[in-house]
Amino acid sequence: MKKYSIGISSLLAVALIFVFSAGCSSGGSSDSKYPEKSAIGSFPIDGMAYKSFLSGSTIYVTYGKYSLELEYGIYAINISDPATPSLNKKITTPDNVEGLAFDSDKVYVLHLDWDEGRQWYSKLIAYDASLDPTTDSIDFDNFGTGVAVSNGYAFISFADSSTDSMRIIDLSTFTEEETYPLDNGSYHIRVNGSRAYLSGQSVALEIVDITDPESPEHIGSYDNPFGSAPQDLYIYDNYALLSSGSYGVAIIDISDEYNPAFIEFNDEPGYAKKITAAGSMVFLADQDSGVIVIDASSGVDNFVVKGICKTSFTVQDMCVSGNYVYAVSTDSSSPNGNGLLEVFDISSWQE
Repeated sequence: MKKYSIGISSLLAVALIFVFSAGCSSGGSSDSKYPEKSAIGSFPIDGMAYKSFLSGSTIYVTYGKYSLELEYGIYAINISDPATPSLNKKITTPDNVEGLAFDSDKVYVLHLDWDEGRQWYSKLIAYDASLDPTTDSIDFDNFGTGVAVSNGYAFISFADSSTDSMRIIDLSTFTEEETYPLDNGSYHIRVNGSRAYLSGQSVALEIVDITDPESPEHIGSYDNPFGSAPQDLYIYDNYALLSSGSYGVAIIDISDEYNPAFIEFNDEPGYAKKITAAGSMVFLADQDSGVIVIDASSGVDNFVVKGICKTSFTVQDMCVSGNYVYAVSTDSSSPNGNGLLEVFDISSWQE
């Protein structure tokens, strides 16, 4: 294991950064030192599966097919019985789906594609609970990367050179209320209460006060030491967790949100892709291993790896609910990149 010092002031509180990696390849032979679990149920995705979103007893999986004609869409999969996932609905979309957010009986879908001039454009569309599009939508002439919804507003991150920003949309009128400028864009956005957290190419973490959504205010930030955008961002207690590809997993201490603290990181084989948490458990989608399940009940500085949910293909994303991990993976060796939703029972690792 290699450690790299970032060399920031000793006045900063210690923030620990780990890579939780087993150093083995998904779908192949395993030499992992950790216990492994196989799926108890699965559902096939006809295309390359990219992202997953959980709402109630439904998992929404985005996909793309790249044969003679492009096809994008969303699977809505019922997980009321985790062992036997079933299809609620499948829809095709006019372009790629970058994000989903949920509010009451609406599903807000952020679309992204090229226009005829080969410029990025995005569109936020409100769908009803049955995934039928409504007449509510708004267009943007730039690269939308993520969406979160809170208290009647949508918060959308953008990463597109001069138009880097967070846009705030009043969902009662579907009009843009405010633009919060960003330095070199954001690829991930999370909203917790009165705070928006963004992560991008230049700034690893930007914290914004959205108590008044029409007048967002900067609180604190930390520059990105990696030189590349993190793969994912999750807020866990007083920490921001950033999965950073081959750099591993970064944990930034945000207990003093005006002065986020970042001191060192560990680097091991593996590729940290997606990260989330539930209760005292942290879950990392390592595309070289599967979904790694970590017990952080004794603190992030005293974690225990419980085991690995071994996916059939290269893991892309996951959701967690109760005793189950729902992992989305893609067979990149297939011409169209067939995907799979797999369900893992982790109850024995939560005891």
